[in-house]
Amino acid sequence: MRAGEAPYVVTVRVVLEGQAPADTTVQVRSFAPACGATFVDTAVARNGSAIIDAIVWIEGPTPVVKTIARDDKRPIVALEGCRLRPRVQIAAPGSSLQLVMRDSLPESLVVVPSWRDVSVDTIAFTLPGQLVPTRGMADSVGVVAVYAASLPWARSFVAIAPSALAAITDRDGRAQFSLDGAGKKTIVRAWHPSLGIATLKLDLSPARKNYDVTITFRR
Repeated sequence: MRAGEAPYVVTVRVVLEGQAPADTTVQVRSFAPACGATFVDTAVARNGSAIIDAIVWIEGPTPVVKTIARDDKRPIVALEGCRLRPRVQIAAPGSSLQLVMRDSLPESLVVVPSWRDVSVDTIAFTLPGQLVPTRGMADSVGVVAVYAASLPWARSFVAIAPSALAAITDRDGRAQFSLDGAGKKTIVRAWHPSLGIATLKLDLSPARKNYDVTITFRR
């Protein structure tokens, strides 16, 4: 981008067309009495048709303004209230993933990276307040999944992406990027652990600097 030239501002809205996966009511007493007799978990958080907590990323022109601050390279996944929190987050490559036990549950967390050269790791927790850092799990671009071994609903996902290339949709299903116009053609992708992946191709015109686009998951 030339000096003094305004960036391209792209606002992406992620929506669902069709029926979302139903909330899952899980009988948990046999798994963990501390969680209660029943447990309701929402697989897809949404506001109307807008999808919350989808990961959106850009392929093409280089972003020139950070979408979110990610200076802390120690993302935390915590087992709290019988859920892994947060459900979805973004971290920079080379981060050290921190696993935290905040419940009084004897539980193991399974860390599964999306790249094949790093093996699955299983970490056992016995006391509340334990924190275990993992190494090598967040070195490459991709998604790290964290599972609670005996709580089938407890899932968390950490997207590893360079600064400004990815964002998580807000309560309106929106994420915003500021882009360099070099290359003109941009691919925007959205991913959700329960909905899969959707793609949009965008041509950036020199005569237009602001774009509002929609990516649609269809079921």
